[in-house]
Amino acid sequence: MITAYYNVFDGKLKKLKARLKEELKHSKDKRDRKFIRSMVREAKQLRNTLKKMSNMHKITCPNCKQEFTP
Repeated sequence: MITAYYNVFDGKLKKLKARLKEELKHSKDKRDRKFIRSMVREAKQLRNTLKKMSNMHKITCPNCKQEFTP
């Protein structure tokens, strides 16, 4: 996985969260539920991708799984 895009994905996730908050400010009958569901799904995928990217740089002991600093 290419970690150079970490900042791009992080920025996109922040924008998605802001748009989701704006959509949730509307009353229940005026919310677009399909749009909210698709945004939540995409945000979860980005969040998981960012977690995988951040875990790639950690160095751990193969026996005890303790993290070391490089």
